[in-house]
Amino acid sequence: MDRRHFGKTVAMGTGGLLMSSVGIHTSGTSTSQKEKIKAAPLNPGDTVGLIAPASSFDSKRYERAVENISKCGFRLLEGRYLHRQKGYLAGTDRERLYDLHDMFRNPKVRGIWCLRGGYGTTRLLEKIDYRLLRENPKVFAGFSDITALLNAFSLKSGLVGFHSPVAASELTDYNKNHFLPLISGQSEFPMKLESAKDQGENRRGRTEFRTFTISGGRATGKLTGGNLSLLASLCGTPYLGSFKDRIVFIEDVGEKPYKIDRMLTQLLQATDLKSAAGIAFGICNACDKEKGSRSLSLEETLRDRIEKLEIPAVYGLSFGHIKNQFTLPVGIEAELDADRKWLHLLESPVKT
Repeated sequence: MDRRHFGKTVAMGTGGLLMSSVGIHTSGTSTSQKEKIKAAPLNPGDTVGLIAPASSFDSKRYERAVENISKCGFRLLEGRYLHRQKGYLAGTDRERLYDLHDMFRNPKVRGIWCLRGGYGTTRLLEKIDYRLLRENPKVFAGFSDITALLNAFSLKSGLVGFHSPVAASELTDYNKNHFLPLISGQSEFPMKLESAKDQGENRRGRTEFRTFTISGGRATGKLTGGNLSLLASLCGTPYLGSFKDRIVFIEDVGEKPYKIDRMLTQLLQATDLKSAAGIAFGICNACDKEKGSRSLSLEETLRDRIEKLEIPAVYGLSFGHIKNQFTLPVGIEAELDADRKWLHLLESPVKT
């Protein structure tokens, strides 16, 4: 994931010491999967906590996040240290961790929405109190760098999190019509995810927006995955669960084909990705080779790395760093049909 552009930050003072109740917690090294837990539905009028566990943000992103929360019908509660900055981070690790823990601890908060991604969530993983999350399950949403939190939460606490637009995303009707029903328990299942091209993407005919089957077949399994750069960075840590018999969803942005190759190779060598039930790629936006380059194309790279696994795999579904993003709950059952190029969600991600 291209992390060069983080935007300007909202300038705020940083005086004052953190309270001792920051709740720093050592997670240990166990990689055993916790039993799945679901949060209560999030409905209009509920309070949503806004936090920035990764990169800092500018005023435009902040204003859009506040507007989105209001338009979705939620009440806003900002993290205590939301507006702090430490270089490319939205505050120190202790400040960002405090806001994360405080939102799960606060009984008035029913959901937590990350303002943006960028970089920084992996720095928090070893200090998170996963028991707190398990005892206070809440809707937790975001994508990109938030991938690290979604995977760690699923593995260490069992919490079903939402790979969804961040609070500062430009919410289209497509985004809202999938995100809001899923977090409120109003969706009907099976719920179908189709190609990005079918949702009006690829107006300029860019090669990254083509949809193609890598290996045919159908598969069912629990959803896991997220941003490829983050999945690769979690290799060798106790925060990435098994891919065995899972439907693995993958996306990225701003990476050249050789970097996609390198990260997929890392996953193939360091994890059990070869034992996945199936692989669903979203859009790897701005990831194809440049015109005239001798590089393999994005499609050639994916086929070279994935086709030999002989498991159902498809590229081009409507999620990732794109305008119309489907929400994918981490940990629920899903079905992938690589020949027909769709993915079905099979169960509600919240308590019903």
